[in-house]
Amino acid sequence: MKKRNRILACVLFAFLMFGLLGCGSIEDKIAEKATEKIVESATGAQVDIDKGSVKVEGEGGSFEAGENMAWPQDAMGDLPEPKATVTGVIRAGEESCTVTFTEMASDDAREYVAVLTEMGYKNGMNIADQESLMLAGTKDDGSSLSFIYNITAKEGTVTYGKTAQ
Repeated sequence: MKKRNRILACVLFAFLMFGLLGCGSIEDKIAEKATEKIVESATGAQVDIDKGSVKVEGEGGSFEAGENMAWPQDAMGDLPEPKATVTGVIRAGEESCTVTFTEMASDDAREYVAVLTEMGYKNGMNIADQESLMLAGTKDDGSSLSFIYNITAKEGTVTYGKTAQ
């Protein structure tokens, strides 16, 4: 539980700092390094803030945020990469990974839900209304998935969980 609290505190602090820090100037670089040291001292995690991106690695997992990041296929099982811009990756050890994304068209989100359903994710929820699309379920191999999409904002999350071995 302590590990999760540390990671949560670190993630929240990183989001705060990510929003406050600009990019480019010497003052910004000094602020980045000072923020890194403060977060590292408070959490024991390794922190790297550089040119609009934040990376935090701790005992229980890692967090990374930035613009147009790569899809973390190694942590997302057999899930296909959505037609969207990846903006964040939160890894909870080897057990699960959450990806945040933006710039996904609603038709692409509906198609993604259809593909995930065809892949066998079921026994959860499948909700579609005027504001959101949500799919949560498990496959026969025990892996789990949660897809949440906000139609108006054109953003959301995909969470994948691996089975315990």
